[in-house]
Formats: sequence, C-alpha cells, structure tokens
Amino acid sequence: HILPDPYCELKQALNPKVLDWVKQENEFTDRWFDQKELADKMTELKSQKRRPLYTQIGMWNGKLTATKPQDGNFKLVCLDRQMQNE
Repeated sequence: HILPDPYCELKQALNPKVLDWVKQENEFTDRWFDQKELADKMTELKSQKRRPLYTQIGMWNGKLTATKPQDGNFKLVCLDRQMQNE
C-alpha cells in the first residue's frame, strides 16, 4: 500500500510554495506568541520556583519507583501504580 504524504513537498526547502508556507506559518506563530496575556503567563510561570513531583526514580523489585516530597519528608511511591490511578 502507498500512503500519501501531504507534507512531502516540504522536503524541497527552496521551492517557492514551501518558502511561502513557512513564511505564513512563522507569521501565525509570531502573532500567537505576541499575545500579551500569554507573555504575562509565561513570565509568571518562569518566575515560580517549582519542585519536581518525583525524585530518585529507579527500579525496585521489578517496579518503577520514586520518592515524592511530602510534608518535609520523602514518600516512596510505585510509579506503575501511581500512573494507573491518575
């Protein structure tokens, strides 16, 4: 079976149609990222100090486990089970 590749033309980087498409996509992306609300939210998120959800990830008794900071201590969690519950 032959599957059509709608993006096959993009391999021709110097093709005027490809250059025009890239220009339009870049303009769209620039407009999207120029939104003040988005810029403000990104600045806010970057300024926050976040701690990782899990540390010390590894295998123990054939299970994927990690430690999770909790109330000033670390709790051992089974990520296999944790992922199934989320």
